Amino acid sequence: MDPETYRILFEAQCEKKNVRLVNTYRGVPITANGQLVELHGNDAKINTNSLQILCGRIKKTSFLNFGHRIYKAHVVSSDLINETIDFTDFEVCKQIIGVRKFIRVEPKNPIRAQVTSPRFNTGERVQDNWFNTNLVDLSIHGAAIHLHALILEQTPVYIDDSATLKFDLMIPSTTATFQAEIKSTVRNITPVDENTIRIGFQTFSDPTTENMLSSFVAHLQKIIIQELKEKLNRETPVS
Repeated sequence: MDPETYRILFEAQCEKKNVRLVNTYRGVPITANGQLVELHGNDAKINTNSLQILCGRIKKTSFLNFGHRIYKAHVVSSDLINETIDFTDFEVCKQIIGVRKFIRVEPKNPIRAQVTSPRFNTGERVQDNWFNTNLVDLSIHGAAIHLHALILEQTPVYIDDSATLKFDLMIPSTTATFQAEIKSTVRNITPVDENTIRIGFQTFSDPTTENMLSSFVAHLQKIIIQELKEKLNRETPVS
């Protein structure tokens, strides 16, 4: 731990300053206040709520906001009974990655989608400008897909490419589906692992589609929070 980071953490401990912990679970932001209760060498122990501890346990990392400085830190261990979590390897961040203006949820069962663009021309025929894949996350103004690296080699995709996303959404509290067709622009291309590439889109929906997306995201957000709470109940020892 560098001297400046140690000074900031030591000051937070001595003055009992609140630390804002931020994480995500299936795209949904999970935030909580905490207090730094122990500082030993490169490690810090923080007292916070159980949901935040469980998120850190699942993700293996968390973001810690000390007001004027944001860190990403790795989880060493956690204790749900005493509501503490131990961090190490503090890395300064300019922003909290994964937390967006609009919540982007990750469906448990990826949504099958067709992605179409004049740029995705894998052959001489016009009908070759599309491929099928899965949406791995979705918001009212964004979406992301995963592609195998080999497909990307055959069908190059670039930042600012325009594309149309077509997929079916299950309408909450019904058995009906809504057919969405949304214009979009490629905003980021990042590797997930050596075989998988994530492509993030900014989407531009008409009012009807945006309302359906808003309803779907809000419904799935409730389900995801409930799922996390059920995980917590299973992992919390019975006294």
